[in-house]
Amino acid sequence: HVNSIEFHEGVLNPYVHGTILFNNQGGLSNIGPIIGQETLELIIRTPTIEDPDKILSFVGEKRLHITRINSKRHIGEGTELLSVTFTSGEWVRNTNIRISRAMQGSISSMVFTLLDDVGCQKLRQVEPSKESKKYIAPNIRPFDAILNLMPQAISSIGQESTNTYMFWESKQGYHFRSLNSIVNGNSAFQEQDEDIIQYKVMDSIPYRKGGQVDVKEMLTHIIDFQTMHGDLVEDNLTGKLGSRVISHNIYQKSFTTRKYDYFDAFDRQTHVRNTSTKKSNPLYSQTKDMFGKRVSDNETKLFLQPTTSKDGIDTGFTDRDNNFVFNGFTPELWIPERRSQLGLLLNGLSITMKVHGNTFTNPGDLIGISVPYQGLQDKENTTKKDKFLNGRFMVESIDHKFDISTFTHDMTMRCVRDSLEESLDYFENDILGEGNLIKREVYEDFYL
Repeated sequence: HVNSIEFHEGVLNPYVHGTILFNNQGGLSNIGPIIGQETLELIIRTPTIEDPDKILSFVGEKRLHITRINSKRHIGEGTELLSVTFTSGEWVRNTNIRISRAMQGSISSMVFTLLDDVGCQKLRQVEPSKESKKYIAPNIRPFDAILNLMPQAISSIGQESTNTYMFWESKQGYHFRSLNSIVNGNSAFQEQDEDIIQYKVMDSIPYRKGGQVDVKEMLTHIIDFQTMHGDLVEDNLTGKLGSRVISHNIYQKSFTTRKYDYFDAFDRQTHVRNTSTKKSNPLYSQTKDMFGKRVSDNETKLFLQPTTSKDGIDTGFTDRDNNFVFNGFTPELWIPERRSQLGLLLNGLSITMKVHGNTFTNPGDLIGISVPYQGLQDKENTTKKDKFLNGRFMVESIDHKFDISTFTHDMTMRCVRDSLEESLDYFENDILGEGNLIKREVYEDFYL
């Protein structure tokens, strides 16, 4: 008899995992026995949902693997309570395999090959990338190779090239997709003109005609939530707002430098934006400090990277005809942009909320959130909604909790965004020049 199931999935994890708590009266842990090498088939769906793509289903070749026995307790004569940890079969096989071979082509094609290496039989949503690379895997695990290649993958969706790929597993399968694909969608993936679901805070329980609770409407109710804004000091130290990259070309005996400025680059990047206005605004104000600088004007991080290329072509590898044809390692083009975009998305403005569970919302989905404005009456806020917690968010992770004793399914979702619907006010001229700093009184003698 199953007591409860916890299931975790997120865009930062290349595998799903969780725990299951169950009891039995047959001494199953000894008779089986259960030692942490078993497989687990699991099917859970939201009532009325029949679409197989919207069901939590791990059966057959997709089944999960039990990897650990967390605890075993005797709760009565002949009855034991077992807690076990389970995870994806691909992740288990990934820990057993090391590869040492050369691969070439686009990084997205290499991802397909590396997923084959771990015997992946699940749906693969792999967004095509447009670079041409040659890569030698140096006796590493397949998923480590994917994570090594991922930052250099260039999205072919949208007007601007971007290196914002992420690699994760959800209930749907495996994803290797960029922020362009997540926000804009394309012919191969779900169009994102509409959000998956609209969540809101309700003042009262909704009822249907006849006095029954409107279960469908309750699925959109935010039970509890808390928010977090980015840390300016951390963003400065990690170079998310302003940085410089020095690329040392070993082949040509030269170096190039490139400065990254968050505000200057903002409009050419892809952001989680409003569905109706299609507008996005920076998370930070452009107000200048006492030295006349915005937060992005300071180069707070310096990156130094070696490369071997000529005119963007890698001189470290050749094709069968001994020609240089592969794209080079160009860190100045992707290191600062990727660090800023994904860093401010995943650690910028976030809301962690508890909602009623469903099996059709996945990490990487875009959802709508509406939270009422709290506080004194604001004449400028006519919508009566919180300016930071209103609009489109991306689901970063979901913790599902299924309680069999009460037949309830709750989700704790962390949702993120890297832009605001309304621009923040800033002061252009209200600054103090470096030579006009106000003199302060200084007291040194405290003990007379």
